[in-house]
Amino acid sequence: MYKAIGNKVIHEHRSGEVSDVAVCSQAQAAADLMNRAGYLNDVKRQYTASARLFYKAECLPGFEWIQSHD
Repeated sequence: MYKAIGNKVIHEHRSGEVSDVAVCSQAQAAADLMNRAGYLNDVKRQYTASARLFYKAECLPGFEWIQSHD
């Protein structure tokens, strides 16, 4: 599940682990779109619709993915 904390979007894994995924001026809106996209992808198997919602999130003001250094 994606959540907004300040201007940061985090992903809370089922294990309880949390990772920062993006920053955005409208972080809550981005998190909402990303949660809807995840549902479409994982539950409905509507991959194109999911990709469109992720794209909408990426178009929000100040949106930037945080690069993972794993």
